[in-house]
Amino acid sequence: MTTARAPMTEHDLDAWLSDTTATPTQRAELLAADAALCETIPDDGEPGAGVPEFMGAAKLVLGDATLADLAATLLAARIAEREAMAELQGAIVAAHQRGVSVMELARQSGLTRRTVYRTLSR
Repeated sequence: MTTARAPMTEHDLDAWLSDTTATPTQRAELLAADAALCETIPDDGEPGAGVPEFMGAAKLVLGDATLADLAATLLAARIAEREAMAELQGAIVAAHQRGVSVMELARQSGLTRRTVYRTLSR
């Protein structure tokens, strides 16, 4: 069962900020952002629930990044993921030509056999 995690307290925020200076307005925005994230991101018991989302909010609130900056980071990650997948697919084809079985290709690559078969049928 998932539940909402508890919102950050002033003390938690002080610990999180450490040596970072934040204005009273920024502090209020950070606490409000965390409270809103607590309502939308369930606590599944895994450490760090909501941490990446809070980091994005904090970067924006503290002036370390704009929405455009964060969008560009996401785009770069998507491009890198596509390139990594293309390299992996090329390696799968080459390994299969060397006689490696589909099951072994799936095991070593972490992909499903279906994905390996789709890669080989291109």
